[in-house]
Formats: sequence, C-alpha cells, structure tokens
Amino acid sequence: MVVGLVILGALPETAFADTPRPRDAGAAVVLWQKMLNMWAAAPGPPRSPRLLAEDGVFGPRTGAATRRFEVPLDRRADGVVQQSDRRAWLGAFITCCGAAKPTIARGSYGPLVGHLQLELDEWLRKRSASLVIDLSFGPRTETAVRAYQAAHGLTVDGVVGQETWAALLGL
Repeated sequence: MVVGLVILGALPETAFADTPRPRDAGAAVVLWQKMLNMWAAAPGPPRSPRLLAEDGVFGPRTGAATRRFEVPLDRRADGVVQQSDRRAWLGAFITCCGAAKPTIARGSYGPLVGHLQLELDEWLRKRSASLVIDLSFGPRTETAVRAYQAAHGLTVDGVVGQETWAALLGL
C-alpha cells in the first residue's frame, strides 16, 4: 500500500490549509460557501435560510455569514476561514464517540465524508502525505481508506463501516 501513500503525497495541500478571506475566489471559497449553506439548513437552533450563492467569490455576504458562524464558537469573529472554523463545522454534524456511524463508500458526499477525510488526513500527515478535504468520497479518499485499512490490519475493501470507524476514532 505504499503506492497509495505516494499518490496521495503528490496531492496539493488540503482544503483545510486554505484560509479563504474577503476578496478571494475559487474552489476553496465554493467549498466554504457550501459548508455554510449546509450549516444554515441543518436541524437545530433556527438559523438563516440558505445564506449564499455558491459562486466562489468571497464577498461581503460570505464574510458576514462566516462571522455569524464564528460568533457562537466563542472566538474572534474575523470572517477569515481558519482550520478551527472548519473543524467546528464538522463537529456540528458528527455524533459523539460511541455513536454508530453509517457505512460510507465511493460516491458518498457530505459532512460524514468530511469527518472521514479529516481523520485520514491527520493520519496521512504523520507519513508526509495529505488528503484534500472536499466532502466527496472519490477515488483518492478510497485509496486513503484502503491504505489505512491495510496499515491497521482491517479488511481492505475501501468501504468505511463500523470496524474502520472504530479504528479511526480510537474506539
């Protein structure tokens, strides 16, 4: 499975390494806008309805939505997307430690995939590799899952079920 790690090591820095700021444009901004829209639509305390156009432009509306997201986190609401903001976003969607997680595989999309990618990225970075955190379970995520499964003596199938979740989360 070293081949999988070499391929992943050639990937660009993770999406979490990007810190979109006002006047930025591009894919990292689109991802953050999607994340803010998912947060706004999530069950729980009332939040603004769909906040943003997912246009990839970090304008005043994206900055204001980012600050609204940051305020309840008890940190400086500066409108700049930090890794801690993205981690907090993932935390709003994932259940605690022992809760059963659904099986996910190639083709899955959403916060649960983002959580998986975050865990895999942390593991890969200890091996001088990385994984783009884009909430989409594609071939690169599957390769990372297979590498993780092989390294931990799990069934190597590229599917993240209870056994793989338990290993990833240290259960």
